[in-house]
Amino acid sequence: MLFIYLYGLEPKSEHSSKEEWQDFLVDFLQVVENIGGLQIGEAVDYVRELIQTDSEMMSHMYITGHSLGGYLAQYVQSEMIDENLPWVESFAVTFNAPGFSPSINFADIAHQAKVIKKRANDKLKKYDDLIVNHRINLDIISFFGDDLGTVYTYSTVEGSMNPLYYHSLDRFKEVNLK
Repeated sequence: MLFIYLYGLEPKSEHSSKEEWQDFLVDFLQVVENIGGLQIGEAVDYVRELIQTDSEMMSHMYITGHSLGGYLAQYVQSEMIDENLPWVESFAVTFNAPGFSPSINFADIAHQAKVIKKRANDKLKKYDDLIVNHRINLDIISFFGDDLGTVYTYSTVEGSMNPLYYHSLDRFKEVNLK
């Protein structure tokens, strides 16, 4: 059994403010503008390598992530379901992850086509049994785009005027996950 936690933005203590801004810009381009490669490419390559080298030792793979890490978990799991990665028994669970953008750009047509196909497959419920997304109703990040798979939304008590307060993983301590 293998557990993979994917993450997006690096912790602030490890970066200068310039590096944090660059990391945020990469995340924005990937999620909002549908620019491929970037962290998506790294996550897919990492999982592909794990499958190629360790598949005989693993019975299942569980992929999880929060925020951009959840976006990456959805993407990697959907790549296995869509047969773009070798198949292993696997399941993805995300927390307050943004979904896939309907935005059209011409900077990366191949990736854009993949995102459109994933969104269409999601409408056909292709991912519902193998991708589960949990989100807090007041979180602004997780309501961006279309999440792949099943989505559970939880109500929480209003505790702050700061909208990013609701994006924290700590809010999941206040609800009963399904």
